Amino acid sequence: MAQRISRAKQNIKASGVPFRSPSPEERAERLPAVLDVLYLIFNEGYASSIGAQQRLDLAHEAIRLTRSAKALLPDNGEVAGLLALMLLTDARRAARTGPEQELIPLTKQDRSRWDRAEISEGIELLTAAVSNGAIGLYQL
Repeated sequence: MAQRISRAKQNIKASGVPFRSPSPEERAERLPAVLDVLYLIFNEGYASSIGAQQRLDLAHEAIRLTRSAKALLPDNGEVAGLLALMLLTDARRAARTGPEQELIPLTKQDRSRWDRAEISEGIELLTAAVSNGAIGLYQL
């Protein structure tokens, strides 16, 4: 992985394209794709496409990166909505599968195993995001 990063840096340097922060217009254009990728990373960690094992490292990294995006764009309702979605979903992780990795329906989950802190944070984020006006995909 370190070699790939090193080669990528060399390619960027050799291309002559200046490395800079995107303009507000470019950021607005790129943000939906970034949020989609973060959600895909989270989903792969939460419900792996290869086998029944969860990839908690991926799910937690997606949450961490989305928190970073929220810190950079504190008034963006879609970023807040995505973070809320991830937290509210992740809060049930411990209760969603049984001993044989079988899925347990929401109505039969042991709610004492839900992460109350993540639920509270998710609801707070979503409430604030929805009250800002426009409702986006991740807020829904």
